[in-house]
Amino acid sequence: MRVSWVLFLLIIKASVLLGQVDKILEHSEEVYSEKKNGHYICRKLFKGLSTLDTTENIFEVFFRKNFENPHMGVDFSFRVDTSILRIHNSSGWIIIYHPEKYYYHLPSKVNKRNLLENKNHLPMIDPEVFFSSIKSLSPEVFNQTSSHFIIKAGHITLIVRKEDYLIEMIEEKIQFENEIQFTRYCIDFQYFDRTEYNRDELYNDLAIPQEYKKTTLTEILSSYKTSVLKVKTMAPDWSFPTPNGDTISLSDFRGKYVILDFWYQSCFACIKSLPSLQQIHDTYKDKNVVLIGINPFDKDADRLVKFITNNEITYPIAMAYGSDIQEKYQISAYPTYYILDPEGKIIYVQEGYDSNQKRKIKTLLDKLIH
Repeated sequence: MRVSWVLFLLIIKASVLLGQVDKILEHSEEVYSEKKNGHYICRKLFKGLSTLDTTENIFEVFFRKNFENPHMGVDFSFRVDTSILRIHNSSGWIIIYHPEKYYYHLPSKVNKRNLLENKNHLPMIDPEVFFSSIKSLSPEVFNQTSSHFIIKAGHITLIVRKEDYLIEMIEEKIQFENEIQFTRYCIDFQYFDRTEYNRDELYNDLAIPQEYKKTTLTEILSSYKTSVLKVKTMAPDWSFPTPNGDTISLSDFRGKYVILDFWYQSCFACIKSLPSLQQIHDTYKDKNVVLIGINPFDKDADRLVKFITNNEITYPIAMAYGSDIQEKYQISAYPTYYILDPEGKIIYVQEGYDSNQKRKIKTLLDKLIH
């Protein structure tokens, strides 16, 4: 009977907390929705899965509601570490680079639900999208102090001020084995709804110094190789050390089908693909097929050995840190996969993680080796 009462009280407490978090988020969304303009500073802290150090970027953001802006319903500008100023208005993006002294216009063809890449902007600029995404993650009040609520929603943590329901911190955290990756946005509010700062030069061409050269995104991208190597071309040869101190070369596997997986430890999509790649290795290792992981970023061999051991990876890993392998294979996304025929020619390329990748690769290999 006592257990039943304890369970009943726990259910009541959970219901109260659930109702509390709903009210907190509703109040917060209402506060942000009513703001007409604002200015804030944000510190972005990032730590990758394979890194010990945390990187930091500073954003300075100005925004104002503008319902004539068909893409966002708001104009905004933000400067990243004094080097890049991005302005979004009704005509699209104006992106200004300092100290290179050039800029370009980028017409907006995307809507507000997928425009912003950094979640720290969303509460201010698009509260509807931000709070809908939080509510979809079954949030709960994890803790509270005399001045703040701490809310957890899946992999996201919010720290909300009690006095005005403004969000002071947004953190996204993932964990794989014993490694943690997080992105933390610490927001310092400077002001809201101050007409003297609602100046047009923050959101238009007046922000561009006269001596800056106008260019186009096409011209900028043309200086980079953004496409992967084409099928039927020869894969460039390479030779790299393994984490255990051996040396591995592509030419060692001439006469076999070779799968190359370009990856690194801080790439969560790369990590998600590891179990299916290991299964492919186990299935085809005795069928004239070899799978090789190429890692251009991680330079600590001991940490890599530990990672490989913990994740039971038995196919060879090449440590390509400090090399030009990314340029040779024109890698612009991770993971990227190449499959080579026994002569070393590329017969398959895939950029990015795909939940169906194991099936796709197995289907191809079964056709090739039978």
